[in-house]
Amino acid sequence: MKATFVTRFIKFNIGLLISLVFSNSASSQEFERFSNAEGFNQNTVTAIEQDNSGFLWFATPNGLFKYDGYEFINSNFKNNLTNNKITSLHNDSNGVLWIGTQDGLNVYIPWLERFYKVNTPPDIHVTHIDSDPDGRIWVSGSNQLFSCEVIDVNKGVISVNLGIIKSDSNISFINKFYFKDKSSILLATTKGVVLLRKQPLLAGEEKVSYEKISFPKFKRLNVTSLLRVDNIYWVGYSKGLYKAAFEGDKLYVIDEFSQINVKTLFEDNNQSVWIGTNDNGLFKYIPKKESFVHYKYNPKKDAGISSEIINCIYQDNFNVLWIGTAHGGINKLDLMRKKFINYSHNPFDPNSISGNLTTSILEDSKGYLWVSSFNKSIVRSIEPVSNSNINTLKFKNVSNSFPLEGNDIIASIYEDDKGFIWFGTYTSLVVLNPKTNKFKKIELTKNNKKIGLGICFGIIQFDKTKMILGGDRGVVLINPWDQIDKNIDPVIEVNSIIPIKGKRVNTLLKDGYENLWFGTDDGLLKGVFRNNEIIIQKEFNSNKFENLKISHSNIFSLHLDDKGVVWVGTFGGGLNKLITNELGEVKTIEVFNKNNLLPDDAVYGILQESNGHLWMSTDMGLVKFDSENKLIDVFDVRDGLAYNNFRKSSYYKGNSGYFYFGGLKGLTVFKPESIAANILPPKVVITDLYIKNKIVSIGEKINGKIILEESISETENIEFNQTDQFISIGVAVQHYSTPSKNRLAYKLEGFNNKWVEKSAGKTVVS
Repeated sequence: MKATFVTRFIKFNIGLLISLVFSNSASSQEFERFSNAEGFNQNTVTAIEQDNSGFLWFATPNGLFKYDGYEFINSNFKNNLTNNKITSLHNDSNGVLWIGTQDGLNVYIPWLERFYKVNTPPDIHVTHIDSDPDGRIWVSGSNQLFSCEVIDVNKGVISVNLGIIKSDSNISFINKFYFKDKSSILLATTKGVVLLRKQPLLAGEEKVSYEKISFPKFKRLNVTSLLRVDNIYWVGYSKGLYKAAFEGDKLYVIDEFSQINVKTLFEDNNQSVWIGTNDNGLFKYIPKKESFVHYKYNPKKDAGISSEIINCIYQDNFNVLWIGTAHGGINKLDLMRKKFINYSHNPFDPNSISGNLTTSILEDSKGYLWVSSFNKSIVRSIEPVSNSNINTLKFKNVSNSFPLEGNDIIASIYEDDKGFIWFGTYTSLVVLNPKTNKFKKIELTKNNKKIGLGICFGIIQFDKTKMILGGDRGVVLINPWDQIDKNIDPVIEVNSIIPIKGKRVNTLLKDGYENLWFGTDDGLLKGVFRNNEIIIQKEFNSNKFENLKISHSNIFSLHLDDKGVVWVGTFGGGLNKLITNELGEVKTIEVFNKNNLLPDDAVYGILQESNGHLWMSTDMGLVKFDSENKLIDVFDVRDGLAYNNFRKSSYYKGNSGYFYFGGLKGLTVFKPESIAANILPPKVVITDLYIKNKIVSIGEKINGKIILEESISETENIEFNQTDQFISIGVAVQHYSTPSKNRLAYKLEGFNNKWVEKSAGKTVVS
């Protein structure tokens, strides 16, 4: 009896999120690092390549490593390689991986999972490998250049043509080469740029010859790399970078960039040119802007480039850029990463925000950004927020001019329609007069008696003549502007006061029916303004009104959406949607929490984008909520956030279009329309075959029969013996953007009735 296992019957359902952050000066998680700490036990990478199955290969001075997105596999077959010090990699059109070492050339045949040695000249130090326009393989080594031809790929039989360049002292050491066209090769050498032009065969000649053409402008330069972008040639050398173009056989310089010690050049899919240097990190040239972005090595920046020396750059099939460094391991930059910008306190930068634990945020009507912190400080951006400076905002600490006393802390910031900026603190109330640009501390009285609000988290403007303030000692109604204009130390008589015993007001909201909503730490209150007083009409909490019960009584945030719906964010019960009738009366409450949708039950802040989607800050990152379809996207540190934990009262939607959320590690800024999904589909690969929990090798006989003639990833049908009753396959989802967010589901037809979902992108199916 035989059992047939057909891989095409395995069905996978994969969902994943991918992101990009791109910022020079703002403290953002730009680069992900892989070194000893992340399981990559080499600190120097000399070359990077991706094979036809999607696996990434990393060359090091101590062997070759294969990466599937989840772990690095040491392919250190010392007995099969001419030398373990690998210098270059190239994947050809047939799927053969070419491996250059300090002492010769090798190939790896993926479908056979075997390495072969190539009979090259003795002691050749391979510097570069590439395919010409016809697919033929070329290899440079020291001052030699030769081509190779695969005769029998399954047996690793390869012929080597030594007739191109052999020990030419005029050419010296070849660093790289580049195919100008089918008949011309450009060499980057330690003695300049050399053009090899193929000569036509004369009668009776069998061997092709090449004319050598040198260029005086580059003759004395140690040219390390060449790159062609359209008709522009980039020439990198040890002391600079040339932008050049050909006119006939002459290479003219268009522009020159000095003081850059170029090690390698690379063009990404957006036609940006990346320049890896020998001593100054990484540069990116953006053609549309004709400008450079510098990623400089900074030992104090964990998310920056990890070394001054950049050996190689590679872009994989998922738009992820991989950077191989000297002494800094692998660096990774997702070019489609979400554009979250993070600002945090930097003790070495006086223009950074002054504290990481933020308490409130405001982008004022003039465009300036205000951020208060738990360390009793407040900063304001030096310039108004704009698209041109959002990555490089600088802040001025205004705490010295702010009348904050003792251990007082700013809890809320609010701007009214007259331009006055209000600051609610733990013990007081302060206002900034836009006419004088002076802070004034306000004293509240009722019947000539001083009134204290306690912690003032809630400030809103009710109409042209009234402000409402909420604290842990009640809610007050005031008409303040005349007193603020006239007096240095304003004393404002309270029109109405509502003592709310045992409750602290965390947030206030006025809806479209002019109802007032008070979110407290012990329930939600609905009030109205009548006869110059606020009257509480109804209370909602998790214990009362069984038919109209909110999910949790500790209310952190309130939001009125563009359809007039009131949303309630709680600390412990997720999100509540208040569904009202035509009179604004609540008829039903719909709850979204960890049990049915959300990743977390703490909703600190709620903002809405133009398409109606809500953004919420939680303790599990930021959540984008499509309330119409009841779908969410969750963004966390893997997508570019500085931290997953956020704070109440610390969120704001600016007129600039930027959203601001504050957390435990500073401020996160973004435009919601820029946070786009990565639509590049992942790839699913079968990595291993197990029988009775033992991995099956190619050519291995089990019960007298060879199960695998070639790699499992290349095999369509497998026949098993009836005694092989326990069979497993290794499966991996390939998408290198954020592998930790990859998910998969599988079903073996005839074995699983339902889809089996896995929270990881790599598993073993048995």
